[in-house]
Amino acid sequence: MKKPFQSATDAAVRYVARRERTEAEVRDKLKEYGFSDAQIDEAVLDLRNSLLLNDGEYAREFVRTKLVTPHSIKALRQKMRAHKLSEEVIDDALSDLDTDFENAYSESFSFLHNAMRGEYDMQKLKQKLYRRLISHGYSYDTARAAMEKAEEGLGTGSGATQAP
Repeated sequence: MKKPFQSATDAAVRYVARRERTEAEVRDKLKEYGFSDAQIDEAVLDLRNSLLLNDGEYAREFVRTKLVTPHSIKALRQKMRAHKLSEEVIDDALSDLDTDFENAYSESFSFLHNAMRGEYDMQKLKQKLYRRLISHGYSYDTARAAMEKAEEGLGTGSGATQAP
């Protein structure tokens, strides 16, 4: 591929200007543009020195944004691996997280609390919540336990259709 930029650093800056990227993503893009390994190493170093490239900060911000809707630690780890972050960076970013149970409980309580504002069918809400938690990477047992605790906290008991 023809190099559309004067230098690898110019190309890297342009690439990270749109959104934060990982070092591996920058390296892959520069390789795609046809820059040599030495040029890529120099560009990555330049971006690190100018604070435009920091895998640790990228991983911490990734976790913060994903936890707006809680995800399991396993799911977060898999998503960060897809961005080619090192295991050390991933471990560091995940080190301050609560357990999966606490994240799933938080999600369950919030979901049920918001869903119960009008008339509702608890069985349908629970089915929807199970699907949601499982899709966010929680195990069935964690999802079930967290949902039961959230139900208990809301005083809904278990089972029947209810109208507030």
